[in-house]
Formats: sequence, structure tokens, C-alpha cells
Amino acid sequence: MGDVERRGDLDVHSPERRPLPRRYPPYRALFDDPPSIVRVQAVDLRTVRFDLRAPYGPFLAHLASPEAAIARGTAGTGPFAASATALAPDGTLTLRRNDSYWRRDPTGKQLPYLDGLVLRPVRDPISRLAELRAGRVDVALDLPIGQASSVRSDPSLVVSPRKDAALASLGIDSTAAPFDRPEARRAVAMAINRNALSAVYTGTSRPATQAVPPGTLGYDDSVAEFATLDPDGARKTLLDLHLAPIATELVYPSLPTAAYPDPQRVAQSIAADLGKIGVVARLRAVDPAALSDTRAAFKLDTTAIGLDPDDVFWPLYAAADPSGSSLIVGLVRRARGDADPSKRAELYKQVSKIARTDVLRVPLVFADRPNAATARLVGYPGIEYFGTVWLRP
Repeated sequence: MGDVERRGDLDVHSPERRPLPRRYPPYRALFDDPPSIVRVQAVDLRTVRFDLRAPYGPFLAHLASPEAAIARGTAGTGPFAASATALAPDGTLTLRRNDSYWRRDPTGKQLPYLDGLVLRPVRDPISRLAELRAGRVDVALDLPIGQASSVRSDPSLVVSPRKDAALASLGIDSTAAPFDRPEARRAVAMAINRNALSAVYTGTSRPATQAVPPGTLGYDDSVAEFATLDPDGARKTLLDLHLAPIATELVYPSLPTAAYPDPQRVAQSIAADLGKIGVVARLRAVDPAALSDTRAAFKLDTTAIGLDPDDVFWPLYAAADPSGSSLIVGLVRRARGDADPSKRAELYKQVSKIARTDVLRVPLVFADRPNAATARLVGYPGIEYFGTVWLRP
């Protein structure tokens, strides 16, 4: 990761002279894109000092993310360690127990319980579940909704979903007429029936009233709903403005994403809602990798829910506006540049209130990420943390 400073048994890698190399994409995303860390210094055996270019609100949350949690050799604070030969050519990662891990269970026993982990990539989700059923793995991550439903009927397996893993939202191009008018965008928000989408998710989603889920820093408890479902009122608004009927386009991912187990069905449901108010949306499937660069009046976006609200608000509202000229972008930038959690929370609440008025996008649902595990596995929380996990005989 750059130059190495050694203090006793503590190794600290600093990007002061050399930036993070391209082979560390997770670290670049967390700390170096845009560049935030100037220098890392080992103060003593228990203290590491980070010098930042400017205050960076998400820093501590990003430092605690799974990507930063694996110890390497004698360095690091995670429950498992990776040796120099941990990564096999086929992508399999073998981790050993970190005997220096700081955390203990309520009885005082040092964690983790397991001696090690083997993380093996299996690209095909059907094959992942087959491996689990055959007993060759203990956990299968990122299962399609249909497969997760079948797991629930198998007494030897359990579903351990990661709650609110992604936000599904409808982006609206505010430069495309007639949706350059806020009244037209509000009419769209009033037309969408979020509860009707539950059939697609079979109990693995919740309607989204704002961009972040409950319990997140900056979640606004005063917001009961993003927009009242009122298709008749929405249609009247468009007729009064002499805008309806409207012919437009809605693009959606051509493949399932973390937010859309069946993107086409979600797109069809939203198009049906829009049709009730006089908006005829032609559907077009786009490769998920190209979706962000695709221009259309409506777009089904996927946003991962990270450990910090900036992981949601920044890509949704600020990343595409480098000038920061709008009020909502300015608030997101201020929240990113403030280290005080209470001040950041109030800024994000202001963003949520303005977002309901401007309606640059419509939050749809928070989607869970279904994972499945053997019933022998105890203590698995459904996320990428195995420090408290153990296996029954």
C-alpha cells in the first residue's frame, strides 16, 4: 500500500509517497477515491495515527468495513489472518485464526471460535446452493429470491438474510421535459405503489420512505412516507398542466442486482403504475455495468447500503455533480466533510426533506440479501463477519 513504517511488531503502510496501487481496489474505494489519507504513522504499539487531507465523515466507518478487517501477517485487527499464500489461483482465499484478535465473547473467551475460513468463489448461484445442500460448504452467499424461498422448506438449512442490503430507487432525469418540472416529478412519485412490489421480493424487502433505512445515521423519523399513493391526484396534476399523455422511456438492469431479484417484473409494475396517470413508459433492458451511463427519463438504480450514510447519499446525489451547485449536493458535501456525527445526521435529514420536494429520484424498497447456511452453523448474523460463528457437531 506504499511505504512501510515499523514500530516494534507493528507494521504500518503509508500512502504518503506512493498512492495506493491499482491492485487494492477496495482500499481505493474506501480511502483513496477521492484521495483522503495523506500519511499513516505508528505512534506506539497500540496507536496508529491517520493524517487526512480534510475532515472526512465516513472515515471511521470505512476503517471498520469488512474489506479492512483481515489481518495480514502480524498486522491488522480482524478475527482472521491471510498469509502470503492465502489466495489461490482459482480465487479461493484461505484464512487462519488471528490469535491476537482483540474481541472476547460475554464469558471472556477470546474470539473467533473457528480455526479458520475458506472462502471459495462460485459464480453460478444455482451451483452455490447445490454445494450447500451437498455439505461441501457451510454458507452460500447472494442467493436469488426463488432459491432462498426453497431453503426455508429444508430443515437442514436456514436463511440468514442481510437486512436492507440495497436500495432500489427510480431515478428521474430532471433535464428531460416534461420532468424538468417538479410538479411532474411529484406526480410520478404519487403514482408508484411500493406495496405492490412486495410480490416480487416475497417478504425480503420493505418500502423505502427515504434513501437510508431505519437505524442509519441521518434517518429522519418524522418522514412517514416519501409520497402519498394517489394516482387520481397525480393524473389530475398532469392534466391540469396540459402534460398528459406523456411517452417516455424506463431503463432497467438486464440482469438481477442486489436491489432487483427480477428487474423486468419491477419495471413492468412501475410502468403499469405510470400508465394509470397517463405516462406511457417504453421499457428497455440495459447491462447493469452500463446503466449509470445510460440516458433515459426513468432509470431503475441499485445502491448498496454501506456502513456510513455517505455510501448512499454521495452516489445518489453528489457524485454526478462535481460543481456542488445545488442545495442538496451542497448539504451532502458538507456532511461528508464533517466529523461530528450529530451535525452530519442533521444535514442528512435536511437532504431527505429536500429530496421529497425536488423528487430527483423516488425511493422504492430496501432489499435484503438472502444468504443460506447449514442449520449446524451458530451465531451467523447474515453479514461478512464470522468472528462469533461456530459449528454444532
